[in-house]
Amino acid sequence: MEMHQIRYFLAVARERNFSRAAETCNITQPALTRAVQKLEDEVGGKLFDRRPGPIELTELGRTLLPKLESAFHDVAEAARQAREHARHRKQRLRLGVMCTIGPERMIGFIEHLHVTNPGLEFQLTEAKGSAVVAALVNDEIDVGLAGLPNYPDAVTAEELYRERYVLAVPASHRFASANAVPLSELDGEDYIERLNCEFDDFFEAAYGEWPIALNLRYRSEREDWVQAMIRSGLGIAIVPESMPLATGVATTTLVTPEIVRTVSLITRRDRELPPPARAFVRALRAHDWAG
Repeated sequence: MEMHQIRYFLAVARERNFSRAAETCNITQPALTRAVQKLEDEVGGKLFDRRPGPIELTELGRTLLPKLESAFHDVAEAARQAREHARHRKQRLRLGVMCTIGPERMIGFIEHLHVTNPGLEFQLTEAKGSAVVAALVNDEIDVGLAGLPNYPDAVTAEELYRERYVLAVPASHRFASANAVPLSELDGEDYIERLNCEFDDFFEAAYGEWPIALNLRYRSEREDWVQAMIRSGLGIAIVPESMPLATGVATTTLVTPEIVRTVSLITRRDRELPPPARAFVRALRAHDWAG
């Protein structure tokens, strides 16, 4: 006895017509009739009274109907549960991360997530903060991690942690040994601009226009190039506190004013999170970011 035979039997019992049952099962009537006849051979008797007019179940058919219905639904439910299990065993999360958020602050969280959700697979998109927000709004990612001073109304931002911006200088630079450097001291300094950095956005949101004039020497989207130029003495840069530094690059606190960025979990207000994203968000909220 095969599942398709049971499905065809149930269709005929429901439709009380072989032609309509064949249509609902998307097969030809002769194929359905042969499958039902084979089932009748296996159970040892006729299941339908094939008189003119609507088809009626025989006594044997009426006896087997609830049992075959139950068996069919049990197998269908088992198949559904198997698919659900397979889906949860390998879940894909579309995660967008602002490119200036280094892995060092995140790696402990990722390690913990790997243990607690071993089937979670990341599809990681790294981009400038505004691009991560756009990807979220356009449903290209499920959740994002970003650090911007403002977000559009469609986005909810939930603070994870805060960190200062610091001054990155050559190890031989006079600022390298200073405990803190006021922003005014950078006036006229050779400067390397990190094109993906959101520092200017935070500064302008808090204080307006720059009060000093930097000697802009180079611009780059590549953090490795920026740090190589710093190490070579070609200029200084402003970087997030958690950014990993190359050998030969030192940092010192930037003050007066001190600029702090907020790194947040961002989600769409109008969208229900899929299961992998819900698991990710729960873990984010439970993690000790202060540590």
